[in-house]
Amino acid sequence: MIRLNNTPNEGSTVVVNLGFRDSTGQYYIPTKIQYTLLALNNDKESWSVVDDIYKKSLTPASSVTLTIPNTETIEGTTLQRKIMVYWSAFINNQYNDFVDEITFEIVPKPYVPNPPSPQPEPEIFVKVTDVSMQLGTIDNAPVQPVFLLKTNLPVKIDNATARIFDNEGHEFFAILSVNMAGGNLTASLENKLSYEKAYTLKISGLVSSVNDYVMKEPFELSFVTCREETPPYIPVIQNNKEVAITENGDTLIEPDNGYDAIKQVELSVDVPENPILLYCYEGTIPFYFTKKITTSGLYKMFTSSLTPYEVAVTVNEYITFEYEGNIENVIREDDGDILR
Repeated sequence: MIRLNNTPNEGSTVVVNLGFRDSTGQYYIPTKIQYTLLALNNDKESWSVVDDIYKKSLTPASSVTLTIPNTETIEGTTLQRKIMVYWSAFINNQYNDFVDEITFEIVPKPYVPNPPSPQPEPEIFVKVTDVSMQLGTIDNAPVQPVFLLKTNLPVKIDNATARIFDNEGHEFFAILSVNMAGGNLTASLENKLSYEKAYTLKISGLVSSVNDYVMKEPFELSFVTCREETPPYIPVIQNNKEVAITENGDTLIEPDNGYDAIKQVELSVDVPENPILLYCYEGTIPFYFTKKITTSGLYKMFTSSLTPYEVAVTVNEYITFEYEGNIENVIREDDGDILR
């Protein structure tokens, strides 16, 4: 008689109690005991010996507790197991052989996934996350640019550098500054770059304020400077100019040398409207010029009996000529214009 003493769980031992009796229920003390452990194959028809336990001997006794080591799943077999016990007893003056067996199914362990392997701590690096320009754009940057940068961590700039390179290998050092929070940087230049030229900004050596995380690789930004613009011309203005006009006609008023325009012009216009009246002692009829006098100056009167008689004439004044003989003509001294 075979009886399981526990639930046959996978991975645990199986305890079996063995009792020896015949078909009538009569107990005997066995003279020999052997047992075999089998597993049902996947074909559900044949059996395989487990762990080479085939007719393994046990110490004879009226009852035996059989402990089978850990029961594991076996490749190519099912979870069905069988224990066969072979025993002999001396009955009625002879040895009789008996075979008892018990079949059971091991209970598989619940699936427990393997705990995940501990993952290494992610590496943390300082990096620039955003960049803009105080004026202009990266495609149209001023020749004295100011870059505004943000980092993923607050940083310190004790050993950091900011340099600008052109395509010809020239190098310019920029000035780095950081705000109190440490997350906003400014890179600026003291000197001017060339117009319409490509450059690369390179920042390295930034270190986080906490835990001293470093940059994995330098930050680089390509940019192009703007075109040079000619400043607008500012004209030189003459504040005031005084002009006197004494003759009719077109007058061109221009600024003095060194000026481009005149802010204010003061005109003094004094053009006589009537001819100069000349009195003479010859008769009682006044003598008049036949041409209008508009310019002061020296005039000469020519007569038939005297040498030329000179007189200074001022515009709009009455002038008396003393002469003898017949008046032939009056001539303006400066240009020889005959007035009569």
